[in-house]
Amino acid sequence: MKLSGYDQIIITGRADTLLYCLITNSDVRFVDCPELAGTSLIQTTKTIRQGHKDYAIQVAAIGQAGENQVHFAAIVSSGNRVNGRIGMGAVMGSKNLKALAVRGSRSLELAESLAFLEETKKIESAILQHNEYPKRYALGTTMLMTDLNDIGILPTKHFKEGVCTYVDEISGQKLVMQVKGLDIICGDPRGIKAYGLTYAIASRGGDHLRAEPFFELTNRKDEARERFGTEKAANRLAEEGKAALVTYSEKISLLTDALTMCKNIGLCMDILNLENASALLKAGTGIDYKPEYLYKTLGDAINRDYELNTKFGIKKEDNTLPERFQTEPLTRGPTEGPTVDIQRMFNEYYKLHNWE
Repeated sequence: MKLSGYDQIIITGRADTLLYCLITNSDVRFVDCPELAGTSLIQTTKTIRQGHKDYAIQVAAIGQAGENQVHFAAIVSSGNRVNGRIGMGAVMGSKNLKALAVRGSRSLELAESLAFLEETKKIESAILQHNEYPKRYALGTTMLMTDLNDIGILPTKHFKEGVCTYVDEISGQKLVMQVKGLDIICGDPRGIKAYGLTYAIASRGGDHLRAEPFFELTNRKDEARERFGTEKAANRLAEEGKAALVTYSEKISLLTDALTMCKNIGLCMDILNLENASALLKAGTGIDYKPEYLYKTLGDAINRDYELNTKFGIKKEDNTLPERFQTEPLTRGPTEGPTVDIQRMFNEYYKLHNWE
């Protein structure tokens, strides 16, 4: 989309008939597409490209679930990148919008191209030299199956146990394990307390990507004491220091989104920070983004997010975890025993944001 000359497109209202939005260098227009009703994501992408005789068109489309406004319907980009979890496909379906089709060929201008290149090389070097890079490169998110099992937090038997005895045989509930209507991921908060706080406070529900506080799994005690006031911030089973960790991590998480950087790299590997992001932005835009300005801007965005949720009816007590995590300990494995005092962590988090 950037190559077509647009940074952002906001679509309001609802069409009377099914259509898609075509975005090019010259204009933005809506195209009627009754023939695409009920077609799959792959077929929709193929039909749009064939219709314009251009296979370089990038398509973000919905399928039948989105058209029928299924609450967990996804938007899929060019047939392989899924924007799921919170039902954005249903939002497109409610607008009678089958797809966004983008074709841009403009060049991008950088304020300081050589400086920008130098900053990207530094970040690339930090990525390639990181000790977790080979595993994350080879396995991606699927590495979590064995990693979570090894520390006893792989949800087993509907979160009753943290160890799956047959984990090597698989590749990838009585109580609904969700927060604000969104299921949490495959990581039991009884063994990763900062993640538990993240599930609870995330504005869109049980979402680990709101903060992705991977630092608590690093055991870097001296650094934890320096950065977050206590070495326990680097102890996955401790609750002390987790409010400070999440308050920091949610800002860097938002920053990785703004820079379209993978959180596995920017946040989990602790590559991105306010300083190198400032340098990168200055080199790319010519604007002197100081770390202090980024910190305030990110904080303001998080505050507005909270205020918006409050207007939508989310209450303070909704920022919690399912009761099982608070009252029932795991019975096997390395995380046997603890529960989550989510109220304690949330109160500290709330106070750090001055939301009283």
